[in-house]
Amino acid sequence: MKNISLKSPLALIPLALIYAVFITQHLFFHNSLIQLPFPVALLTFLSLFTCPVVATLFFLFSALGDWGGATGQFLPQMGAFATAHIMLIIYLAMPFRTIKGRLRDLYSSHRIGFYFQLLASLALLAVVFTRIVPVVPAGILSIGVSVYSILILIMWNLAMMHQSYWIKIGATLFLISDFILAWNRFVSPVEMARLQILVPYFLAQGCLFIGITLCNFAKKTKGII
Repeated sequence: MKNISLKSPLALIPLALIYAVFITQHLFFHNSLIQLPFPVALLTFLSLFTCPVVATLFFLFSALGDWGGATGQFLPQMGAFATAHIMLIIYLAMPFRTIKGRLRDLYSSHRIGFYFQLLASLALLAVVFTRIVPVVPAGILSIGVSVYSILILIMWNLAMMHQSYWIKIGATLFLISDFILAWNRFVSPVEMARLQILVPYFLAQGCLFIGITLCNFAKKTKGII
């Protein structure tokens, strides 16, 4: 029987099961400093075999952000995730020769999608800067939330231009998770906040890992995603 390499898409099946086990354990059993960052730390290790270096850095800084969340250090958590998004932005922008050219292609081929993406981005920015940022304590925290919001929207827009639906779904789930987290922390408590934040977050990381892995595999084998 032919061995399945970690670099093969078939390896994603058992890896997804392992990841799901750790997510379930974290969501429904007792919390610890190791439990929160462990699922994404696992993806970080696996990405060494399946993803480009910049994507591995995305997962690494995400795991560090999870550690900040587990220890209750919000500023380091936000800083780590901001760095993670910068890494992901670099990865997502790599296939584009020019952003202007890509926007022109997107507009000409998917005009309705382009307008939806633009309106959704403007609507989210309006909510962030009229409902969330005004109630964030002034100073470095307010600046950090503003910068972070812009970074994650840049990431989401680039992801929506990507050819992989796994990456589109992952970026959207990440955006939803962070929006709920910010609303719950600064505006008003959200019912079952833990599940509403962590379920889309862990699913987002899993989808991004699968999408990036498949893209990397297709690129190396000149296959089709």
